Parts: sequence; C-alpha cells; structure tokens
Amino acid sequence: MRKKIFCAVIILLACLLANGVWADPEESYSNGFSKFLAKDYDGALKDFSQALIEYGENNPEAAKAHNQRGLTYSKMENFTAAIDDFTAALALIPIEHPQTPAVLANRAQAKEGLKDFEGALDDFNKALDIIQEDNIERARIYGLRGSVREKMKDFKGAMADYDAAIEAIGETRWAWVAFWNRGRLKFDQEDYQGALKDFDMALKLEEGNASAYYFRGLAKSKLGQLNEAIPDYDQALLLAPDNVDAYYNRGIAHSRLGHYKEAVADFTKVIGQNPNDPEIYYLRAVAYYITGNYKHAERDIQKVLELKPDHDRAKTLQDQVNEAKEKK
Repeated sequence: MRKKIFCAVIILLACLLANGVWADPEESYSNGFSKFLAKDYDGALKDFSQALIEYGENNPEAAKAHNQRGLTYSKMENFTAAIDDFTAALALIPIEHPQTPAVLANRAQAKEGLKDFEGALDDFNKALDIIQEDNIERARIYGLRGSVREKMKDFKGAMADYDAAIEAIGETRWAWVAFWNRGRLKFDQEDYQGALKDFDMALKLEEGNASAYYFRGLAKSKLGQLNEAIPDYDQALLLAPDNVDAYYNRGIAHSRLGHYKEAVADFTKVIGQNPNDPEIYYLRAVAYYITGNYKHAERDIQKVLELKPDHDRAKTLQDQVNEAKEKK
C-alpha cells in the first residue's frame, strides 16, 4: 500500500513540475532577457515563451514577458506576432501602470514596421496622453511619433514633435537625438543654417555621433563652408569608416577646393564600394585630367562609357583629354 502511495506522489509531483506549478518564471524571464541582449533571439523566444507558461493565464506579472517577447519578435521583423504580444501585455495591466506608455510605444513601432502609420500614431497619442509630466520617456515618444509623421509626409507635424521632444527634457544629454532629428529635417527642407545649429547642439550633447558629424559636414558644404566641412567628414569617417557617402562628399569638397590628390583618394574609396557607378569614375577622371594625369583620366573615361555609353560629359572630357595630349 505504501509503495502505491509513494508512486502516486511521484507521479503527482512530475505532473506538477510538467505544468510549471513549481517552476520559476522569473528565472526563465531572466534567461530570455540575457539572450535578448546577446542577440540570441531564437533562444530568447523560447525562454520568454516558457516564462509565460510558468506565469499562467491572467497573471499581471506575465505582462513583462509578453512585452519582451514582443520586442524580440520586432527585432526579428515578425511585427504581426510582436503586436499580438504587446496587445496581450496591455490586456494584463491597467492603463495607469507605469509600463503602459512604453508598451504602447513598442506596439506603435511594430505597427510602423507594417507601415500602419495611422495605427502607430494612435498608439503614440495614447502613450502621450498617459504621460503628463515632461521627462525622457515623453521626449522619446515625441521623437518616435515625429519619425512616423515624416514617413507620412507631415513635415510640419514632425517638426512640432521634435520641438516638443526638446522642450520635454531641455538641453540634457538625452536630447541629442531630438536635435539630430530636427536638424536632419531642417536640412531636408533646405534650412541649412538652422540644421547647422541643431547639429552643433547634438554634438555638444553627444560628441561621438558619426551621423551628426556627417550631416553637419553636409550642411556646411551647402552653405559653401567647404574648409569647415572637411574636418566634419574626417571625424565622421574616423567614427564610421564604412560611410561611403562621407567619402563621396568629402571628395566633392576637396575637388571644389582644388585638392585633387585628396579627391582622387576619396573617389577611389567610393569606387571600392560602388564599382558600377559611372558618375564616380567620371569625377575621378576630371580630377586626373586637371592634374595632367591623362592616362588615368582616359582609363576612367573608358570605364564610364562602358557603364553608360550615352554619358555626354564623359565624351566631352575625352575630347578635352585628346586636345591636351596633342598640345604636350
């Protein structure tokens, strides 16, 4: 009899363990979070899913696992599954819960990933309605909403959101993103002086940002400040050596300043990453021609015409090279 009771207890314990009754959901969640940070998204999904089983249904504590699994799905660009998890998380916590705005913002970004911009705006609006005080989270959501509005071609609304983001946290370190976004938008709208001021502020707050250096260099170039633009391109490339656009625009600046040797070096870098772009070969051919290196100029002109036989400027340059050779 005792043996039968003992066996029954063992079977019961096994069933309880299999159903997660005595499992530790916090441990599974913690394991998933560590894997998420390590970019092991498949492993993270398994652990977050296990945590959800262990939390059980209708447990408010499971909201964080749904939210984190949603973020994992977003990283994997499975936005539909991400939205389902964020929605499940929101169903488990009250609207006044401190994490509700963040979960709404996460769901908005997943909707943005599906190009459901109206749905994204709706979630961002709900999140901002909940956060009454100006703080970093409010500024972050204004910035995210501004990005969506840009995609919707609502540039006035986007500018207003970037303004609001800056107002929410002032000239603190975390405001650099808002200054960068606003500067980039001003640049696109050809307000180069305004863009320059915003990029200056972004770099004051976050001096190691390669994109801000690059865009500040572009703004200076547009304003004719070529000598000042080149150091910004230099710094952008120091921080992000694979930025082919920075090589291209620095090469243009060097060419306009008569620094043809430097221009050739930059255009050569661009060709290394874009070997089928006829325009870059043409620009390098011009630099070679001006410095009297006709052999290399002709080689590049030939490449241009191979890639684009109707490139009229290359044909004109070839005539100029021929004429120059005859005069030697």
